[in-house]
Amino acid sequence: MKRIFISMIGIITCMNLMAQTPVSFYPQENAQDINIDTHLVIVFDKTVKTGSKGIITVTDKTTRKVIDRIDMSIPAGPTEGQPKNPNAVYTPVPYIYKVENVTNRNTHPGTPSGAAKEDKRKYQKTIIGGFSDAFHFYPVICHGNKATIYLHNNMLEYGHEYEIKISKGTIEGWNGKKSWTFRTKKKAPSVDLRHIVVAADGSGDFSTLQGAMDWIPDSLPSEGFGPIDESASTANLLEFNSHDKEGKTIDISKRNKYVCQVDAIKDAETIGKYSNASWVLNW
Repeated sequence: MKRIFISMIGIITCMNLMAQTPVSFYPQENAQDINIDTHLVIVFDKTVKTGSKGIITVTDKTTRKVIDRIDMSIPAGPTEGQPKNPNAVYTPVPYIYKVENVTNRNTHPGTPSGAAKEDKRKYQKTIIGGFSDAFHFYPVICHGNKATIYLHNNMLEYGHEYEIKISKGTIEGWNGKKSWTFRTKKKAPSVDLRHIVVAADGSGDFSTLQGAMDWIPDSLPSEGFGPIDESASTANLLEFNSHDKEGKTIDISKRNKYVCQVDAIKDAETIGKYSNASWVLNW
């Protein structure tokens, strides 16, 4: 009996050593004035890995509707390329950017455009820049002791309170979080602004480059706007899509020690290494 008791203590001790303990959350619990393009960041007491099961839900506390849901059992995308087909015929119908605002909120990710056929394979998909065919993406990226959750683009609205629930399995060795709430900013930046700031810590007008790009009107006056400054921001290169902003030229300059190119970012681990990249956009 004594031997069994000692064995049980050993098992419990090992389980506790393996368990991950969060030390901080962003946004903080009950935080106010959060950007609508925010990522969800959890810092743990030790190195963490992305799980392959579990559900993340975002509920609008006013309507009680689940406005976003991520199933971690769904793979991010295919691991092998399509077989070569020399007889493939290019689409006779070009992709046309529509006037209406196509987002994950009003359109099913993967809705085909032009003459494309729907890809019915089950992968993580999100609409970026009005492209309804959607892009594959990693909903959770872990680097070191930090896990970043990427919600589907354009799901959060201004002036709403949201509740996040994360089930066990999303992060290996963590039991998840039953409730995590925050409220977004009351309104968007004024359309008369000529200078906006992008900062991942939430101190700017937007938290991501994509959020800032989505805010810019598709048609701009000939004199254009002032610069977008991205200060101390997470450069989420997976999501950067300039859409079809007529009359705009973008120059991007980097302001930190990292050197990278968009086409060099090929996997979640590599993306995590550039989490402190800082950029300036002028148009």
